[in-house]
Amino acid sequence: MESRAAKRGGWIGAIVGLIILAFFGLGLWLLAEAIQFVQIAHRGQGDVIELIADSSGDGLSYSAVVEYRGADGRLYQGITHISSSGYNYRIGERVEILFHPSDPGEVRINSVFSLYGPGLIFAGASGLILLILWIVRARLRKRVAVQAVPAKTPAQHHETDLSKYGHAHEPKPPHQPTVRRMR
Repeated sequence: MESRAAKRGGWIGAIVGLIILAFFGLGLWLLAEAIQFVQIAHRGQGDVIELIADSSGDGLSYSAVVEYRGADGRLYQGITHISSSGYNYRIGERVEILFHPSDPGEVRINSVFSLYGPGLIFAGASGLILLILWIVRARLRKRVAVQAVPAKTPAQHHETDLSKYGHAHEPKPPHQPTVRRMR
Protein backbone atom coordinates (compact mmCIF):
# COMPACT_ATOMS: atom_id res chain seq x y z
CA MET A 1 0.00 0.00 0.00
CA GLU A 2 1.36 3.39 -1.01
CA SER A 3 1.60 6.22 1.46
CA ARG A 4 -0.12 9.55 0.88
CA ALA A 5 3.24 11.20 0.30
CA ALA A 6 4.11 8.67 -2.41
CA LYS A 7 0.75 9.19 -4.14
CA ARG A 8 1.10 12.97 -3.90
CA GLY A 9 4.63 12.73 -5.30
CA GLY A 10 3.32 10.67 -8.20
CA TRP A 11 0.67 13.27 -8.99
CA ILE A 12 3.12 16.14 -8.73
CA GLY A 13 5.57 14.33 -10.98
CA ALA A 14 2.84 13.68 -13.54
CA ILE A 15 1.73 17.32 -13.52
CA VAL A 16 5.31 18.60 -13.86
CA GLY A 17 5.89 16.10 -16.68
CA LEU A 18 2.77 17.28 -18.52
CA ILE A 19 3.79 20.94 -18.19
CA ILE A 20 7.26 20.19 -19.56
CA LEU A 21 5.69 18.10 -22.35
CA ALA A 22 3.45 21.08 -23.20
CA PHE A 23 6.53 23.33 -23.49
CA PHE A 24 8.15 20.71 -25.73
CA GLY A 25 5.02 20.68 -27.91
CA LEU A 26 5.05 24.48 -28.05
CA GLY A 27 8.67 24.38 -29.22
CA LEU A 28 7.83 21.89 -31.97
CA TRP A 29 4.87 24.04 -33.03
CA LEU A 30 7.09 27.16 -33.19
CA LEU A 31 9.62 25.28 -35.31
CA ALA A 32 6.91 24.02 -37.68
CA GLU A 33 5.47 27.54 -37.97
CA ALA A 34 8.93 28.96 -38.76
CA ILE A 35 9.54 26.31 -41.44
CA GLN A 36 6.16 27.06 -43.01
CA PHE A 37 6.90 30.81 -42.96
CA VAL A 38 10.29 30.32 -44.65
CA GLN A 39 8.65 28.25 -47.41
CA ILE A 40 6.13 30.97 -48.36
CA ALA A 41 8.04 34.15 -47.49
CA HIS A 42 9.70 36.48 -49.97
CA ARG A 43 13.32 37.48 -49.46
CA GLY A 44 14.49 41.05 -49.50
CA GLN A 45 16.73 43.71 -48.04
CA GLY A 46 15.54 46.17 -45.46
CA ASP A 47 16.85 49.03 -43.39
CA VAL A 48 16.47 49.17 -39.62
CA ILE A 49 14.72 52.52 -39.07
CA GLU A 50 13.83 52.25 -35.38
CA LEU A 51 14.38 50.11 -32.30
CA ILE A 52 11.31 49.81 -30.09
CA ALA A 53 12.18 49.39 -26.42
CA ASP A 54 9.99 47.19 -24.24
CA SER A 55 10.55 47.22 -20.51
CA SER A 56 9.21 44.09 -18.89
CA GLY A 57 9.95 42.55 -15.50
CA ASP A 58 13.11 40.96 -16.95
CA GLY A 59 14.63 44.25 -18.08
CA LEU A 60 14.77 46.13 -21.35
CA SER A 61 14.43 44.41 -24.73
CA TYR A 62 14.32 45.77 -28.28
CA SER A 63 12.41 44.97 -31.47
CA ALA A 64 13.57 46.31 -34.81
CA VAL A 65 11.32 48.21 -37.21
CA VAL A 66 12.46 47.41 -40.74
CA GLU A 67 11.59 49.36 -43.88
CA TYR A 68 11.78 47.53 -47.22
CA ARG A 69 10.40 47.39 -50.75
CA GLY A 70 7.87 44.65 -51.35
CA ALA A 71 7.54 42.50 -54.46
CA ASP A 72 5.17 45.15 -55.89
CA GLY A 73 7.82 47.88 -55.49
CA ARG A 74 5.96 49.73 -52.72
CA LEU A 75 7.65 50.75 -49.48
CA TYR A 76 6.58 48.79 -46.35
CA GLN A 77 7.48 48.76 -42.68
CA GLY A 78 7.29 45.85 -40.29
CA ILE A 79 8.25 45.06 -36.72
CA THR A 80 10.34 41.94 -36.28
CA HIS A 81 8.60 39.28 -34.23
CA ILE A 82 11.50 38.72 -31.82
CA SER A 83 12.72 41.17 -29.22
CA SER A 84 16.05 40.85 -27.45
CA SER A 85 18.00 42.67 -24.78
CA GLY A 86 21.19 42.29 -26.79
CA TYR A 87 19.88 43.35 -30.19
CA ASN A 88 22.83 43.57 -32.58
CA TYR A 89 21.26 45.85 -35.19
CA ARG A 90 21.79 49.59 -35.43
CA ILE A 91 19.45 52.19 -36.89
CA GLY A 92 20.34 52.58 -40.57
CA GLU A 93 21.81 49.08 -40.87
CA ARG A 94 20.78 47.03 -43.92
CA VAL A 95 19.58 43.51 -43.07
CA GLU A 96 18.38 40.52 -45.05
CA ILE A 97 14.73 39.88 -44.32
CA LEU A 98 11.86 37.53 -45.08
CA PHE A 99 8.37 39.00 -45.40
CA HIS A 100 4.95 37.41 -45.77
CA PRO A 101 3.59 37.92 -49.32
CA SER A 102 -0.02 38.58 -48.25
CA ASP A 103 0.83 40.41 -45.00
CA PRO A 104 3.80 42.71 -45.73
CA GLY A 105 3.89 43.87 -42.09
CA GLU A 106 5.02 40.40 -40.99
CA VAL A 107 8.80 40.66 -41.21
CA ARG A 108 11.55 38.43 -39.88
CA ILE A 109 15.25 38.99 -40.05
CA ASN A 110 16.75 36.14 -42.06
CA SER A 111 19.00 34.56 -39.45
CA VAL A 112 18.93 31.15 -37.83
CA PHE A 113 18.22 32.52 -34.37
CA SER A 114 15.54 34.95 -35.50
CA LEU A 115 13.72 32.24 -37.43
CA TYR A 116 14.25 29.11 -35.33
CA GLY A 117 15.57 30.36 -31.97
CA PRO A 118 12.32 30.40 -29.97
CA GLY A 119 11.31 26.91 -31.13
CA LEU A 120 14.77 25.48 -30.54
CA ILE A 121 14.93 27.00 -27.07
CA PHE A 122 11.52 25.67 -25.99
CA ALA A 123 11.88 22.23 -27.59
CA GLY A 124 15.56 21.81 -26.72
CA ALA A 125 15.37 22.88 -23.08
CA SER A 126 12.16 20.99 -22.31
CA GLY A 127 13.38 17.93 -24.24
CA LEU A 128 16.59 17.91 -22.22
CA ILE A 129 14.64 18.23 -18.95
CA LEU A 130 12.32 15.38 -20.01
CA LEU A 131 15.32 13.19 -20.83
CA ILE A 132 16.96 13.90 -17.47
CA LEU A 133 13.70 13.19 -15.61
CA TRP A 134 13.22 9.94 -17.55
CA ILE A 135 16.77 8.78 -16.68
CA VAL A 136 16.34 9.68 -13.00
CA ARG A 137 12.97 7.90 -12.89
CA ALA A 138 14.41 4.77 -14.53
CA ARG A 139 17.30 4.68 -12.06
CA LEU A 140 14.99 5.14 -9.08
CA ARG A 141 12.70 2.36 -10.29
CA LYS A 142 15.68 0.07 -10.79
CA ARG A 143 16.95 0.86 -7.28
CA VAL A 144 13.50 0.17 -5.76
CA ALA A 145 13.21 -3.12 -7.70
CA VAL A 146 16.64 -4.29 -6.46
CA GLN A 147 15.76 -3.41 -2.88
CA ALA A 148 12.42 -5.27 -3.13
CA VAL A 149 14.01 -8.67 -3.95
CA PRO A 150 14.81 -10.49 -0.68
CA ALA A 151 18.30 -11.93 -0.52
CA LYS A 152 18.69 -15.67 0.13
CA THR A 153 20.62 -16.80 3.14
CA PRO A 154 23.60 -19.11 2.57
CA ALA A 155 21.54 -22.00 3.99
CA GLN A 156 18.80 -21.37 1.42
CA HIS A 157 21.35 -21.37 -1.42
CA HIS A 158 22.81 -24.65 -0.12
CA GLU A 159 19.41 -26.35 0.15
CA THR A 160 18.37 -25.16 -3.30
CA ASP A 161 21.55 -26.49 -4.88
CA LEU A 162 21.24 -29.91 -3.19
CA SER A 163 17.53 -30.26 -3.80
CA LYS A 164 18.19 -30.30 -7.56
CA TYR A 165 19.98 -33.61 -7.05
CA GLY A 166 17.53 -35.18 -4.66
CA HIS A 167 19.93 -34.98 -1.68
CA ALA A 168 18.21 -32.33 0.41
CA HIS A 169 18.20 -34.71 3.39
CA GLU A 170 22.01 -35.15 3.22
CA PRO A 171 23.47 -31.65 3.23
CA LYS A 172 27.13 -31.46 2.31
CA PRO A 173 29.41 -28.50 2.70
CA PRO A 174 29.36 -26.29 -0.38
CA HIS A 175 33.09 -26.76 -1.06
CA GLN A 176 32.73 -30.56 -1.59
CA PRO A 177 31.43 -31.70 -4.96
CA THR A 178 28.31 -33.84 -5.11
CA VAL A 179 29.02 -37.27 -6.64
CA ARG A 180 26.33 -38.99 -8.64
CA ARG A 181 26.42 -42.70 -9.31
CA MET A 182 25.41 -44.14 -12.63
CA ARG A 183 22.94 -47.03 -12.51
